[in-house]
Amino acid sequence: MLLGAGVVVLFPFFWMVSTSLKTLAEAVEFPPAIFSSDPQPGNYLTAWRAAPFGRYFLNTAFVAVSTSALSLAFSSLAAFAFARMRFPGRGPLFLMLIATLMVPFEVQMIPDFVLIRHIPLVGGNDIWGDGGKGLYDTYWAQIVPWAASPFAVFLLRQFFMSLPNDFYEAAQLDGAGRGRFFVSIALPLAVFFGLQRYFVRGLLAGSVKG
Repeated sequence: MLLGAGVVVLFPFFWMVSTSLKTLAEAVEFPPAIFSSDPQPGNYLTAWRAAPFGRYFLNTAFVAVSTSALSLAFSSLAAFAFARMRFPGRGPLFLMLIATLMVPFEVQMIPDFVLIRHIPLVGGNDIWGDGGKGLYDTYWAQIVPWAASPFAVFLLRQFFMSLPNDFYEAAQLDGAGRGRFFVSIALPLAVFFGLQRYFVRGLLAGSVKG
């Protein structure tokens, strides 16, 4: 049963590769042939030249790296504040933040577009957000809405809360404040344990497959 299910799942990928090697006549003929009688590997070169895919990949890499970096920076700061700082309304504010995870992306699309299009004093806009295009048609239109992640705030908050108070007290004895503790102790530990968990899972997965 598992073998049959695997064949069903993998067949669309096989069919995609098989069709990509066919001529146009073979691709549209009926009934379709499973294998091409005359494979055309040059189809890949033709497809690559059909559009500036190199630029597309560069755009994707820039947006992905920028979004991840900003999200980690802002999310880690917010998570540390929720985990280690005491301020009025901390609990309700965190609940409101987590509640945004239940809002579907489709609901956010139009408000995000309106905000990006009418940011005041950006992209030719006046102080009321009119007259220009804001961040529309720029990289930042795809980066700014995702510069902070409630899910990342939640995960990092849980980790920061798991750090023993002895670490913070020892840092205080050495004259470190909250900012120094965050930069020199909390954040490096989060990076270390995150990488450790990633590599351990990879090793375990490799050993299980072996």
